[in-house]
Amino acid sequence: MNLRAVDLNFLVVFEAMYQERNQSKAGKRLNMSQPAVSNSLKKLRSIFNDRLFVKTVEGMQPTPKAEKLAPLIHEVINQLNSIYSEFAEFKPKSSKQVFRLTMSDYSEFVILPDLLNRLEKSAPKVQIKVHHTKLNDRHRFLSTGKLDLAIFSHYPQDFKQDKFNVQFSTTEDLYKQSLFDERVVVIARKNHPEIKGEISLKLFLKLQHAIIFLHKDTFPGDSVDQRLHELCEKREIKFMTQRTSTLAEVISKTNLIGTMVERYAKSFSILHGLQVLELPFNMSTFQMTLYWHARVNHDPANIWLRNELIKACQSLC
Repeated sequence: MNLRAVDLNFLVVFEAMYQERNQSKAGKRLNMSQPAVSNSLKKLRSIFNDRLFVKTVEGMQPTPKAEKLAPLIHEVINQLNSIYSEFAEFKPKSSKQVFRLTMSDYSEFVILPDLLNRLEKSAPKVQIKVHHTKLNDRHRFLSTGKLDLAIFSHYPQDFKQDKFNVQFSTTEDLYKQSLFDERVVVIARKNHPEIKGEISLKLFLKLQHAIIFLHKDTFPGDSVDQRLHELCEKREIKFMTQRTSTLAEVISKTNLIGTMVERYAKSFSILHGLQVLELPFNMSTFQMTLYWHARVNHDPANIWLRNELIKACQSLC
């Protein structure tokens, strides 16, 4: 093979095709037209003397040779990215880069307003795009570059309660940075007939509850229910929803009570007229944690955004 005849961009097209299994999706990801992707694929087939990707009912599937090439090409691209990132300069004032993040609704609600206010001055043309992702996809998306950063909760003292990022905590090619601590509190309507500024465990268990369940694999119990189970107690759940705003609205107009992370609760207490109360039992705090892949650890743009996120969260501490 004559390496002088090989355009390194062909390798990027190969990786996009391997991950997307579709020419249109690969083109969209690389900001290339479908004919341009098709032309690159044609040249790749000539270089490797193999069809590489074959059209099937399930999309463009890799040939055995493509399967062998994929990890090698991925490693080459990572090394080239590292070389470039080591010397490239990121200029936020003029950059039009799109950063892709994944985070919980809570992280969006609490962190993004301060972050976007910062970027309005420091990086007016930079875009932030938030993706809602499945647990099993996040590591892969970070490692392949589909995502730049992830922000999720982490229980350093109680690992089993990690629902969203357990794989992050156990994967060696990911870095993490704690952003701030958070805890769970009780919410009830301000004129609740049985609650005046505090709540006992007896009353907490006596009253009916409204709860959030975000994922089917976390229902019926959340971290509060797990803690109650450890105390050999159980609360009575009357209402379940996947929307935090609905939970706050329902609690503000009924005698149901609920639990919610504190920063969420304080914001909703103003909007919905809620009491925010201490839990009547001890429960571990957790950390909102920033994660990124080793492949972008030295990338100037990623470093810049990580620092902006850390600064945006300092006002929350």
